[in-house]
Amino acid sequence: MFNMSLQANISRLAGILFLVSIMMIIASCSDDDPTRPSGEGRVSAVIGGDGGVLALDDNIQLYVPAGTVSSPSTFDLELVHSPPDAPAGFMQFGSAFTARGDVAEGGGPMALAMEFDYSHYGELTGKRIRLSHWSESEGWEGVDGQGTSFPLGLGATVFTLGTFAAHIDTSTGDPEDVYAFISLASSFGQLGSDTGRSWSTRATASFSNFDQTEVLEDTGGSVRMGDFDLGSGGNYFFYHSTQHDILPGSSYHLRVPGGAEIPALDDSIHFFTEELVLTNPSDPGTTISRLEPFHITWDGAGPEMVWLTIYGDGANDAFVFQGKMRPNTGEFVLTPEDLGQFAENALVSVFLSRIEARPLAYEGYHRASIYYVESSSAMKMIVQ
Repeated sequence: MFNMSLQANISRLAGILFLVSIMMIIASCSDDDPTRPSGEGRVSAVIGGDGGVLALDDNIQLYVPAGTVSSPSTFDLELVHSPPDAPAGFMQFGSAFTARGDVAEGGGPMALAMEFDYSHYGELTGKRIRLSHWSESEGWEGVDGQGTSFPLGLGATVFTLGTFAAHIDTSTGDPEDVYAFISLASSFGQLGSDTGRSWSTRATASFSNFDQTEVLEDTGGSVRMGDFDLGSGGNYFFYHSTQHDILPGSSYHLRVPGGAEIPALDDSIHFFTEELVLTNPSDPGTTISRLEPFHITWDGAGPEMVWLTIYGDGANDAFVFQGKMRPNTGEFVLTPEDLGQFAENALVSVFLSRIEARPLAYEGYHRASIYYVESSSAMKMIVQ
């Protein structure tokens, strides 16, 4: 049976880490820029038909999937030290950069990612971050189809290269506006304390006042997301199932009837076209050797970035190990050096996730309101 308590903890952890990422994003006011790489601020590489990854000190990454170019081409990433001012209502976070490559206009898809330093904390939550693209004719515009991958990165799928920057929404909005946080998630793997594999579907909605100091409850009736009934009372509207209830590529009609505290809402939630499913390790309790490389593999590869975390009993009792935003190539290799950091017979968890946070723009709602969709997969293995 699926362990509801553990899944609830996983859900809360995802939400907490997501909020931590936003809090850290706000800390960009520091003179110590968390995204500024060391060195000269430029890197180049030749990438061919098999695809590849270009990383500027690991903090800015460009992922060129296989088939993007037909012949070897030079790609480069370079910091922009004097970028155009952020648009009205936004402030720049971290370094602007230019990505170049011999790719036809709109010839992607490719993926960009920025990562942020754990040491940077902020005091504000509820701000929205976006990846913006610069054009001489339109100025800064938000990139479609982007998302914040928890806990500390911003990723987006792009079809055109050029100059990019991360921008924080600093608008105050109307104090009468409601802040909404909506989520739709599908998970597969060893999600509970038992030894089996299962699916999990969850849909949630929460509402608060403008500055998120007061929880709001009156929705005027049942909150629904497609066929999922999230309920009509309490401060956390929640649907959960141990079935595979979310279909890849589907849209789900989000409806809030509207009450005295929370205005009506009628929107659509779009799920990913592919789901992430770990294929190795595929069985709970798989035993692996610390002396040999171990290939973690998964289905659901595309041009996106994903968050891969491996955690367990380590030499320093660290909870998280190897957590990093990575190109969604469908494979990651753990080296003997990596595995040597875990204690003998350690129970090690592999957690793979893709999250997109999207603005939820609707009358009566704060423009920082978001909904996020998540696809994740988890499995436990034993390192000997």
